[in-house]
Amino acid sequence: MFDPAPLPIVLREYVDRDISLETATARALASNKSAAISVTPSEFGWRIRPSQFIGVTEANGQQFVIQPKIPMENALIILGASAKNIEWSRDTFDYQQTTSLLAAMVMVFRRGLDFALARGLRHDYRAEQDRLQSIRGRIDIAEVVRRPGSAIPIPCRFDEYTTDNRLNRLLLAGISRSLRVPGVPREDKVRLRHHLASFEGVGEHDLRDRWSLQWTPTRLDRHYEAAVRPADLIVHGDSVADRVGSSRGTTFLVDMNKAVENFITERITHHLHGRLDVFPQAKTSLDIEGRKTIYPDLVFKKGGQVAFVADIKYKDVRDIADASSDDLYQLNTYALTYGLKRAALITCPSHPGPDIAGPITLTKTGIELHVIQIDLSGAPSQIEESFAKAADLIEKLSLPEAPAVRLLSA
Repeated sequence: MFDPAPLPIVLREYVDRDISLETATARALASNKSAAISVTPSEFGWRIRPSQFIGVTEANGQQFVIQPKIPMENALIILGASAKNIEWSRDTFDYQQTTSLLAAMVMVFRRGLDFALARGLRHDYRAEQDRLQSIRGRIDIAEVVRRPGSAIPIPCRFDEYTTDNRLNRLLLAGISRSLRVPGVPREDKVRLRHHLASFEGVGEHDLRDRWSLQWTPTRLDRHYEAAVRPADLIVHGDSVADRVGSSRGTTFLVDMNKAVENFITERITHHLHGRLDVFPQAKTSLDIEGRKTIYPDLVFKKGGQVAFVADIKYKDVRDIADASSDDLYQLNTYALTYGLKRAALITCPSHPGPDIAGPITLTKTGIELHVIQIDLSGAPSQIEESFAKAADLIEKLSLPEAPAVRLLSA
């Protein structure tokens, strides 16, 4: 008779929780560098504090589920699943019942796969070379010269119309991994097994190939986006591992700092289209000799000239008084390097509201530092409204003679 597996311990991003744990489990959790969870002794056992990573991890046989500090549906949007082809209402599935982000991603993936495969599996032409009993394509003359002798089989070069392409390999890997994820509803697994039959002849996905990160869908394969984006996260994530033995442990961790930075960059760029040109992670030299390089999160240009700079911080910073000195020093350096009068931190506070403190002007440099808030906790329409306001504030602050007024949050 087997002992039942312990129930998962649910944590929340950046929130302390005191838990009674075996010492071996606490040590294993603390040593998990990919999860970056703080573990310290406390009056009630161990004080656990997750950082920016959300998802599922395991230590000494104990599973930990780290939920995002924002609603689950908003986290899924941020993680890159296509909002065009997926219903993001709570009716799609019960987000609150889905404690595991990985299980939620599988449910989103399954719906995207339904949409993508409604037109059938994608085929591509692939160049092949083989010896055949009859001519196909064209005879490989070079091979005939290199290996003269029997006329049959005939060396040929031809194009194979096949389903074995990198897109289908990624989707197949997504299905295979999804079927091993605990907590996924039975109906979703049944649908995934149904789709699995369509992938006969599709090869194995190369885990080293993250092609989907740079993938721009065309008109012909745009309907695959709703499946490709979550498939990449399920297969790769930021840290994914399976331990097979008497039991299986699943790890699926996503760095929300990176995910939020990418999401904010994309939406700000969208809202500033035609007003300011946005350059993410723009490389510039800090010194005349060019030995030190800096990469501000967002550089804004007007007419080819740098007009404003901003740094994205996925932190609970509501106004400039909450910002850390390190963040302000960094922002000041960016503004000085570009010869700007103003710069801003773009932050994601838990309870957005008016910027009570207002901007500050640094004593030595005279540079004005602002905080622009993005509300990621509301409905999708409210998030977009927050981005629209943020874009308007950035455009105002980028003007050469912008008045030094106290700005409300985005």
